[in-house]
Amino acid sequence: MTKQIRSAIESLLLDEDGIGQIETRLGGFNIFEAIRHTRSEERHSDFLAFLLDPTETHGLGAEFLVQFLLTAVKAISSESRPLSLGEIVLKDFSDCLVLRERHNIDVLCIDETRRFLLAIENKVDSGEHSGQLVRYRETLEKRYGDFRHVLVYLTPENEDPSDENWLPVGYQDILSSVESLVAKYEESLGEAVAMTLHHYARMLRRNIVMDDDLVELAKAVYRKHKTALDFIFEQTPDDQLERSEFAKAMVSKEGERIELVRGTKSAVNFFPIEWKEIPACNATSADQWTKSGHSLLFEIKNVRTSIKMCLVIGPSENVTLRKEIWEFAQSNPKLFPGCGKKLYDKYTTIYSRNMVEPATLDRQPAEKIKEDLESWFQKFMEREFKDIVVALSAKFAEVDTR
Repeated sequence: MTKQIRSAIESLLLDEDGIGQIETRLGGFNIFEAIRHTRSEERHSDFLAFLLDPTETHGLGAEFLVQFLLTAVKAISSESRPLSLGEIVLKDFSDCLVLRERHNIDVLCIDETRRFLLAIENKVDSGEHSGQLVRYRETLEKRYGDFRHVLVYLTPENEDPSDENWLPVGYQDILSSVESLVAKYEESLGEAVAMTLHHYARMLRRNIVMDDDLVELAKAVYRKHKTALDFIFEQTPDDQLERSEFAKAMVSKEGERIELVRGTKSAVNFFPIEWKEIPACNATSADQWTKSGHSLLFEIKNVRTSIKMCLVIGPSENVTLRKEIWEFAQSNPKLFPGCGKKLYDKYTTIYSRNMVEPATLDRQPAEKIKEDLESWFQKFMEREFKDIVVALSAKFAEVDTR
């Protein structure tokens, strides 16, 4: 290390006004981060449903629901609003029923008395499935035709929905509502609720919402300490990429039984050699998924917080065949643990298991994780892999895919 770089790093470490502020803003215990619920759509939807429910124990009554509705409808013209701003502020929403996953909708709030509903489709890391918002809207129109509907598409970046009947709302709006309500009612909420809301807000700032002030501070620190930071970045290991390369090597070693189809930083796909002669497993055109044309692929899903072995049904014009494969997996839960409860238009996971316990990823040395991965993979290839290949081969070997 040169004298110039050493001096630059020392200057960086002593910069309390810059790097110290960033560490303070990003550091500290957070309950949502501790239980790894930072980017899980299901957990965010659970907590939002809790806040939206006037009868829950948070002590806010319908305040969060009112704030959310105001945020959703204020961006559209007054004549197009399903509820006026005055109605939202003055109405009593205490009878509102808040449901999770009703009609496959992430959060659904129904007020039978006032014939009104709020539907929220929540997306954190995933995107819309083909025609998803239209299908949900049509279901609600059929079942609640005489209700007034507020349909919200919630994303981290306030993305526009594919169906213009849905209103875009961003997690920045959620953050603003939570922080304003805590500031207003903190003394009356009780210590536990106030602390939980503070933790949720901080977790959003750290993991979901771009904090403009923090971004500007980071830019200033980088400009001031560019030499030191560039040197540090060059030395930073990419654990996720290393795991991906290791997974590709594991798959390649099994070349007599499986072929490596593709490998990226987040996913390594492979295909059983035995399935090459089974049309049902090769019913996807080359421009729909991978050039291989395989319609079923094993996938080592390698993300920052977990490593899983999955079996995925890909897109195919043969809708009936896709459904038959999914139903077969559904009917054999011991052979296909983690099978998705719904068949999606493009990709549906019918087998999913952790290869390494998520809690150990940040705690174990990289070499120990690789050892655990290889051990798990070898056991999988000798047991479950064989059983799955044999079962699907026997079931679909003679299926006509035309």
